[in-house]
Amino acid sequence: MYEFTLPDMGCQHCVNTITETLTQADPTVALRFELPSHKLEVTSQLARSVIARKLEELGYPPAE
Repeated sequence: MYEFTLPDMGCQHCVNTITETLTQADPTVALRFELPSHKLEVTSQLARSVIARKLEELGYPPAE
């Protein structure tokens, strides 16, 4: 499991966009969103770096 802080994620549209993209990349992905704290937990067979790059490409760059 990987945890990301996504400062630019704040609404259901963000959740839908991220879910769609990561599910296309890994159909078995499990996501847990915490919008108030801008947290995303990802359980996936993809490498953390691949997920981070996809999030960045969507406009939700993870905070360091």
